[in-house]
Amino acid sequence: MSEGKHTELLISKAYAELLAIPKDGSQASLSLVSIGRCEVRMLLTRGLDSNGVPQFWLELIDHDTGKCIDSFLCHQVKDAAPVFEEFLSYAADSSKSPPDGSKEQ
Repeated sequence: MSEGKHTELLISKAYAELLAIPKDGSQASLSLVSIGRCEVRMLLTRGLDSNGVPQFWLELIDHDTGKCIDSFLCHQVKDAAPVFEEFLSYAADSSKSPPDGSKEQ
């Protein structure tokens, strides 16, 4: 299985899990992966796209700062896969550098 298809499968599975969370007013979210100080999360929005399909966000979170580094509103799994890969790459790169952003000597 290609890496892109594996990523789409992972996102599809997580999306199905989010849809199964009871709609009690709270925002449904789950962690897809953690690398170093970063985490990629998927959040289900309560809004629907023009076809009546629930949309979801991918977020890249920095646990050291507690802030969202980047996010992307996804309409389809195939659109989310390259964003997920980009977030993974960022997380992997950031785990190799010191948290303060300085270069190691």
